[in-house]
Amino acid sequence: MMGIGLIIPVVTPLILDPNRNLLDPSTPFGDRTLVLGFLLSSFSLAQFLGSGLLGSLSDRHGRKPVLFWTVAGTMASYLVFGAGILMESLPLLFGGRLMLGFCSGNLAVTFSAIADLSSPEEKSRNFGMVGARGCWRIRPTRRITMRRGHFRNCGRRRGICICTGRWMRRPSGRIGRRWRCGRATGRA
Repeated sequence: MMGIGLIIPVVTPLILDPNRNLLDPSTPFGDRTLVLGFLLSSFSLAQFLGSGLLGSLSDRHGRKPVLFWTVAGTMASYLVFGAGILMESLPLLFGGRLMLGFCSGNLAVTFSAIADLSSPEEKSRNFGMVGARGCWRIRPTRRITMRRGHFRNCGRRRGICICTGRWMRRPSGRIGRRWRCGRATGRA
């Protein structure tokens, strides 16, 4: 949720400043703003395309592996984007944004996981907390809880990958089963 606007203060001066080596210094200002618009909108396009694909993958392979790999992909996309900033490489910036947008399509999988893991009494509260706070984590007590703020660096992304892999289980005695499409399919 925060990935769409996170780069605006960083990338805008990087692209619009003619003294930077990212674009040719003779590039007109209008073309620079067009490149900036394409860079910003590439996230939304990739998120739109990735949401349906990740939803299908989570129905086929389970929610936990899809969430794990998309969070790991998010971490990698921030590294690619950071490398693009350091090297002043436009293809790396676009690659990082497209990768981040695709991995951010996991919001549909997140909502499905919340629907699967929440009790009927807590379900509406948990859905509201995702919209209000923007991120969630899984406690070792195997209940979904919300957390203030957002993940700000790759270390925290790696931590949520580990937490997703260890503690995302179906509550109420069905801990060792793998869940796909809302039903148990075997041992995890």
